Amino acid sequence: MSHKKGYILVLTLIIMAALLLFGTLLLSLYQQESYIVQKAETDMIAEEAAKAGISEAIYNLREDPNWMTGFNNVKLPASGATYSMTLVKDKTPTPSVPYSINNYNNSSSVKGWQGRDVPSSGVHLVSVGKIGRSQKIIQTLALVLGPGFTDTFQNGTSQWIQTNNVNVRGTNYNIIQFEGSSSLQMGPGSTSGNYRDSEHQMFASNLNLTDFNISLKLRLVPPSVIQPQYYGYSIMFRVTNANDVINAYSFQFEMPNNKATSSFMMTKIAGITAPGSVSPVANTTPATLYKATGDSFWDPLKWNANDLNSQWYKTHNIGIEAAGNVFTIYMDGRQVLTFTDTDAKEQGEPSAFITPYKSGNIGFRTWYDSAIILDDISVVVSSGGSVNLTSQFH
Repeated sequence: MSHKKGYILVLTLIIMAALLLFGTLLLSLYQQESYIVQKAETDMIAEEAAKAGISEAIYNLREDPNWMTGFNNVKLPASGATYSMTLVKDKTPTPSVPYSINNYNNSSSVKGWQGRDVPSSGVHLVSVGKIGRSQKIIQTLALVLGPGFTDTFQNGTSQWIQTNNVNVRGTNYNIIQFEGSSSLQMGPGSTSGNYRDSEHQMFASNLNLTDFNISLKLRLVPPSVIQPQYYGYSIMFRVTNANDVINAYSFQFEMPNNKATSSFMMTKIAGITAPGSVSPVANTTPATLYKATGDSFWDPLKWNANDLNSQWYKTHNIGIEAAGNVFTIYMDGRQVLTFTDTDAKEQGEPSAFITPYKSGNIGFRTWYDSAIILDDISVVVSSGGSVNLTSQFH
């Protein structure tokens, strides 16, 4: 009997040990699975934090192509994760430390973190996201466009596309020496006949800008006839040109037959081929500006269009600022016009205009016997469209 009881006790102990071992294994498996799930969650959060760092860096580069500040342990309020980025320029710190390199405005490529090739005017962004024990690194290669465009016409008109179609047939584009440097004379066209033969339009090659500042030198050439049929010029921006149909804003000088009513204006061009009869969205005259500011620069006596030595025919520095839906025109540092586009119609709705044009090219236009001389064109990007991502990887 005692042997039987001993056998049962041993068997009971074996079963209990097996159950304990099985329970321990189950607990271990649960803990491992829980750790794996939690690690996957924290890895995902860390990766999203690293992506947030890339997004902030791109935003900062669009604001300032020379951005080098970086950031350290920026916390995401919802998750508590952090992201960091260390930037260097043209040097390699300790290779084991993740770092970003800004190679903007450098004429040659450099080596980035982990030997990554960073091209001229490129940036290699390395963002580190962390939460708990999880760390994720996201890398991005991008090209920083910085200044949107410059041209001093030293290389002719190679950066411009001259329109030539059924409605625009002007061909008078000439590089001349003016005021000591190479400049472009655009126009004149014919003083009579079909207006299409005198219409000149040209646009920058492969340029798409959002917010920017344009500066350029412009001289309106005095007319060769006493009573020009129409005279003036147009500087177009945020231009989209599909199948020779133009949407754009423009700053325009208009001198009709009655020269006393010559004025500056802004127009919004919507879906036309030769924008010759667009109503202004804002306009002013030197007399109006003189009355408003008292600045002798705008004294009407200096802006007599019948006087070929008047301010109308001097070389002026023109500035155009585009910031969102607000556009401001300057001449020799003085504000000429400002316009806020508040149109709310969407594409396809029954309206002549759509919501503010968000981005586009720049261009120039002259008509009939008008001619202008252009030089020192510079477009500086202030935000948007200045960083092109080429690749993103872990």
